[in-house]
Amino acid sequence: MRGAAFALPKLPASECLGGFVHDMRSMMKKILVSAFAVAISLNVSFAWAWSEVSGTIDRISVKTHKVVLDNGQTYVLQKAVKMSGLKKGEKVTISFEVQKGQNVGNKVTREKS
Repeated sequence: MRGAAFALPKLPASECLGGFVHDMRSMMKKILVSAFAVAISLNVSFAWAWSEVSGTIDRISVKTHKVVLDNGQTYVLQKAVKMSGLKKGEKVTISFEVQKGQNVGNKVTREKS
């Protein structure tokens, strides 16, 4: 009996810290969900960064995948853009974005005469 009045109950560590651990997990889930939502919203905003320009093709190089419009600007077209049929003097609209200082086009639309 000696010391029995002062003995603490023996509980597993998970029960002693259970409330704290549960609260931490709940908080981490909230932080992760918030971070994921921010990441998705930033990614969507980048999609809005594409611009369009219309003009007449002044020079075209299928080898380098470049088009120069009558405004003097050069546009490097992505490899997925089909350049067959494009020719000098044709009016086009290019959807592009500036990447590392270059105008990078992802779509070319021929203007109807």
